[in-house]
Amino acid sequence: MSDWISHLQHGYKALSENHSTIAYTHFHAAFEENPEHPLVCFAWGQALAQTGHTQEAVVLLEKAARAEPDLIEIACAWAKAVLDLGDFDSAERILDELQDKHPRDHLVRLTLVELAVRRGDPDAAETHLGTAEKHGAEPRTLRIARAQIAQVRGLLASRAGQHEPARRHFETAIELEPAWAGPWINLGVIAEGTAEVQRAMSCYEQALQIDPGHPVALYNAARLHSRSGDTRTARDLITRLLDAVPEYPGGRELADSVRKAD
Repeated sequence: MSDWISHLQHGYKALSENHSTIAYTHFHAAFEENPEHPLVCFAWGQALAQTGHTQEAVVLLEKAARAEPDLIEIACAWAKAVLDLGDFDSAERILDELQDKHPRDHLVRLTLVELAVRRGDPDAAETHLGTAEKHGAEPRTLRIARAQIAQVRGLLASRAGQHEPARRHFETAIELEPAWAGPWINLGVIAEGTAEVQRAMSCYEQALQIDPGHPVALYNAARLHSRSGDTRTARDLITRLLDAVPEYPGGRELADSVRKAD
């Protein structure tokens, strides 16, 4: 067996066991062995996308998609990477072409859901999700997508100053996907906006239980603890934030403020 094939097999096995770093090492080794094979470009391209190297990922995923036009998963991964660059129009063109060729494929529809969510269009997302469900998308995937749509509806309501509807949408998102910190953070922001400081703090703490390194939750919780006079907790939180994201907006200023108050 060729070394690059072995690396792909080991990489996907590591991914299935949630060992992403090991997987990415194997995918990179496969790419060094055979940088022209579309399946290698796909595997390493996805690894690059997952680690924030989006521009490089787009190049490899496009190359793989054009070499294997019938492999829908590769084309959808390419569209998602283009989405991550913020080029919604190009992503839509890729997906429209896919939809014309594969009108009954649920993966294409789910990627269109993601596009609509990113654009802040929950109604379009709901329409695509209904089609994806009809064509056999997995229940867990559908549930996560519904949580994302509820989150968008909550954000739109919040921006319109509709606090209670926004709260209900975020609570729906939490019910659908409990292991997601985002809706808890948004509930905290609403609570701050209605002067419910303790409730806001509880929401941020809940978000940090789910995702201990979430920068927004760390910053918001540190800021509230600092305002309440709990400088020790604030210092711990802001230290964690700056260790992970040294240039987080307002992070150093908050750290200086906490240091002076301590």
